[in-house]
Amino acid sequence: VGAAIGGVFNWLSNGAQFNAKGLGYFGVGALAGALGAGIGAGVNVAIAGGSFGAGFMGTATVASTGFGAGFATGFSGGFTNGLVSGTGNSLVDGKNIGQALKNGINQSFNQGIAGGISGGVFGGIHAANNNRNFWTGAPKTYKIPDTPLLASTNNGIAVSQDGFTVQNNSGETIYYKPETSNPLRGIKGDGAYPIKNGSGIKHAVDGVTAPGKSAQVFKVTDPFSTSSIRVSYSSVSIDKPYLIGELTLNKAGGGGWLTTPPDQGWHQIFKMAGYVFK
Repeated sequence: VGAAIGGVFNWLSNGAQFNAKGLGYFGVGALAGALGAGIGAGVNVAIAGGSFGAGFMGTATVASTGFGAGFATGFSGGFTNGLVSGTGNSLVDGKNIGQALKNGINQSFNQGIAGGISGGVFGGIHAANNNRNFWTGAPKTYKIPDTPLLASTNNGIAVSQDGFTVQNNSGETIYYKPETSNPLRGIKGDGAYPIKNGSGIKHAVDGVTAPGKSAQVFKVTDPFSTSSIRVSYSSVSIDKPYLIGELTLNKAGGGGWLTTPPDQGWHQIFKMAGYVFK
């Protein structure tokens, strides 16, 4: 698609001639469009933690959002398009290689900056519309009110009607993976988002780490938007006791996120770590 659009646009922009020169402009535009779109998509997927190659080929299952990711995507795609089209069009016009490269470099920065700004704005708007940070694309966190929670670790019950799906009062930063199609495991350094002490989130999650044990996680096997996970320094609990059990939470294969069916020994890792259900 990028090649076809780029080829037609470049051909129209340079006189729409039905001759060898017009064919040259079409070829330059097609190459610039294909490379620009592919590299932009590859950068976007790489920022999300996926494979650049999968993004380039259009087979990726993840994508990044936010102003920063949008700017990088737009800049890389625009820079590539400008370099190829500026150089190629100059060669079709009969310029020597030095002049052609100079024109290509000038055009690459112009298109890169324009693409970066527009991509950043659209990426930020997309993130904000999906309850994420405008600049980074990360899911939003909220400050937990200072009012004390009525909570108990007995049977894993925590009582609160504040709307949070995860609360962190552990004294340390914990990590969680949102309920998305992102195939990353979700542990620290591999697709997880941090929640600082005293903060909470209000959207569905796939799992949450134990404080101080960033490679050990509670795994939630179903979208978890109607129950709440409470993380304190000495315990982790949820507010719907009938959900507790091997079918709901597990250690997910030694600290990952994708084990199916759940590991029946999930609770043992928290006994060793000191974070247990009673």
